[in-house]
Amino acid sequence: MLFRSCTMPGIMKILSRAISERKTAVVRCNNQHAIRIIEPHVIYTTGSGEIVVECFQTRGFTESGNPPPLWTKFRIASIRSAYLLNDIFEVRLADGFDPDKMEYRRGRLSMVEVPEPELELADHEKHQITMKSKSLLGRLGSTI
Repeated sequence: MLFRSCTMPGIMKILSRAISERKTAVVRCNNQHAIRIIEPHVIYTTGSGEIVVECFQTRGFTESGNPPPLWTKFRIASIRSAYLLNDIFEVRLADGFDPDKMEYRRGRLSMVEVPEPELELADHEKHQITMKSKSLLGRLGSTI
């Protein structure tokens, strides 16, 4: 893995692609040699005008000393280099990602696509579908 310094538009392009393709990324921040493995979920502009990426960090260095996995934010301007990995991640709804978070509404630039929840059918609904399917197959069978 080769790291090289990127411009802010280059960082934005890499992280936006990671978000749209749900791929993990490696980032290195200014004045730090350590890397972080992240699953970027959203890029947005804060009320003060800074562009940040909110991500689920799975491995690597943390300033807080708390070991990953954990949610974290990085100012895009503080990221010195980024590299896209081929690992696909799942949207971390169960780990606390909220696509409707108020912070994102005012200046969202890029966000992972949140999958539609699967509908859980009640037993009587499953039975009705099964019976209708059998009836339809019975009628089709007599015409074939």
